[in-house]
Amino acid sequence: MRVCIENSTGLLISSQSGDGAIFGTLVANAVRAGYAKGDVTESVVTEDAAKTLMDAASEAVKTYADHRREAYGSIVDQIDMQYWDAVNGTTVWNDHVAAVKAAHPKD
Repeated sequence: MRVCIENSTGLLISSQSGDGAIFGTLVANAVRAGYAKGDVTESVVTEDAAKTLMDAASEAVKTYADHRREAYGSIVDQIDMQYWDAVNGTTVWNDHVAAVKAAHPKD
């Protein structure tokens, strides 16, 4: 697999698979998209390395809302926290929500 990576961040810009991939195509595409030629690198990587780069690129574009959604947990778990807070007179759910909001503030 051939990949094009932004040099300053190490993040994946694009990828190309197949034996017919022509070296230089991804850099040319990046330049057309607005990158400077010296700011990107095209190289051949393994499928596992490409997956790691894709996962990192996906993580990089997540918003605070995406991070919060993951950190809050399921609605079922939150309702269970609220039930036990009501039974026990605790604030576990409120504390959980406050901690998630503090860890992932709005941009």
